[in-house]
Amino acid sequence: MPTIGVVICYEAGFPETVRDLVQRGADVIAVPSAFGHVRLHVWKLLTRSRALENGVVVAAAGLTGQTGDGPRFAGHSVIVGPQGRTIVEMDESVGSVSATVTRRELLDARDEVPYLKDLARLGGITDNDSTENPHERNRDVRSAIS
Repeated sequence: MPTIGVVICYEAGFPETVRDLVQRGADVIAVPSAFGHVRLHVWKLLTRSRALENGVVVAAAGLTGQTGDGPRFAGHSVIVGPQGRTIVEMDESVGSVSATVTRRELLDARDEVPYLKDLARLGGITDNDSTENPHERNRDVRSAIS
C-alpha cells in the first residue's frame, strides 16, 4: 500500500510542504482543490512540478463549474507520474479517472532525477536549524553541485 500525503489547494504551491510529506514517506500526494480558472496555468505547472521534484504521484482533484456569481473553477483533475508527466487529465467536466503506477516506477523516477538523494547527500539542507549559518550552507551546496 502506498503512503498518501495530502495538501489542500493553495498549499500545493509551496514546494516545501510537499517535500516534507515525501521525506516522511509519502508516495502519492493527493491535492483536493478549488483553483480558479484564471489560474489554470498555475495548476498545471505546480502539479507536474511537485511530482517531478519529489518522484511521487500527484493525484489532484480540481473543482469545476461556477457557484452563483462567484469565480469559475478550473477543473482539470489530473494524475501526474513521478517523472512529472501527465498520465491522465480531465477537462472541466465532472467525472473520475484512475491510473496505476508501480513502486518500481517510483524508484526508477527517483533514480533518474535524484533530487531526494542529492538533498540527503548534501546533509541537512532541508533542516530548518536556525543555529546554522545559511551562508556556510549555501557555500556547501555550491561546491557540491559544481
